[in-house]
Amino acid sequence: MERYVWKDRELGTIMLNVRITARHFIFRVKDGGIVVTMPPFAKIQDISKVIDSNRLKLQVMLQAAKAHKNVFDEGDIIVTHDFMVVFNYLPSSQIVYRLQNKCLYIGCPSKFEMTSPDVQNIMINGLKKFVKRSAEAYLPSRIKELSASLNLRYNKASVTFGRKRLGCCDARKNIKLSYYLMFLPDHLIDYVIYHELAHLTEMNHGEFFHYLCNRYCNGREQELRKELREFRFPID
Repeated sequence: MERYVWKDRELGTIMLNVRITARHFIFRVKDGGIVVTMPPFAKIQDISKVIDSNRLKLQVMLQAAKAHKNVFDEGDIIVTHDFMVVFNYLPSSQIVYRLQNKCLYIGCPSKFEMTSPDVQNIMINGLKKFVKRSAEAYLPSRIKELSASLNLRYNKASVTFGRKRLGCCDARKNIKLSYYLMFLPDHLIDYVIYHELAHLTEMNHGEFFHYLCNRYCNGREQELRKELREFRFPID
């Protein structure tokens, strides 16, 4: 895929992606900027004309971008704890998933538009299965390792699908962690685990709880909590 940069006074930098199979212009917003998928036969005057004729629409798209979830296209990458995810097109009849050498390749049939909502849902749902599988292999062992280092005991550890609630610990000392942790860097994964380990001793979020959590985090609880709140997950 060929890529070009188009500068616009109002809309800023616009990325132009030339796709051989494209028959018309497709607009989307990614990372705060406009990305245009265009057919190979388009000329400069065509690009200028289509941007001007869609200017109001593009301005609205930019304004609403923060409320929209990510849309993945050819060449996009997601980094998880255990593997990297790469999106591409393949000459196949269905969406293909191939995990090899710590890289999950998600192949979209060339006859489909990868950025369409239906295709996005299928690809992301498939991705979630791989991430959950890796979470079930890693997170329980990591809890065991960190709890042992603190001489703490819990009852059972399990992995959940939660997006907004990344972890919880109940009165029976059962700890649940969301597979979404696998999108976090290692130190934030450990922070969430330490947070739940602190609940083994103190179930509420009072002063003593924060004392324990901060001690487990080597004095970085507030810093790590702030970083986690600001972290943007690649999928919903």
